[in-house]
Amino acid sequence: MLISGDDLQRLGFADGESVVLTSPSGTFHGRLKAAPILAGNLEVHWPEGNTLLSASAIESGFNGA
Repeated sequence: MLISGDDLQRLGFADGESVVLTSPSGTFHGRLKAAPILAGNLEVHWPEGNTLLSASAIESGFNGA
């Protein structure tokens, strides 16, 4: 998971630390990686991050809308 260096420091995590993200639809196990992204955001790559999305959210992304 990509995270800003500012967020790593603010939240007390280390680069490379193992974490678990949870959502109402599932969980994702991964490691944090400092990246030049806007603080307050995480980036999880596809398709691994799909475990955090509902089936309807995934399907709606492929309907050409």
